[in-house]
Amino acid sequence: MEYAAIITYTSGEKTGATVHAPDREMAWRKLLEAFNYGVNVQAVELCEILTGDHEIC
Repeated sequence: MEYAAIITYTSGEKTGATVHAPDREMAWRKLLEAFNYGVNVQAVELCEILTGDHEIC
């Protein structure tokens, strides 16, 4: 599955990431590892990317 993430740093700056993982738990683990286990991170939003019937063109 594919997930989209928006990461907000403690400075207020934001960045985005796409995560490929078999489930939501593994997506969270990959995100935490990629972003230094939350050091200097204020918030994380994680959403599953929908395709097929939910695709917007």
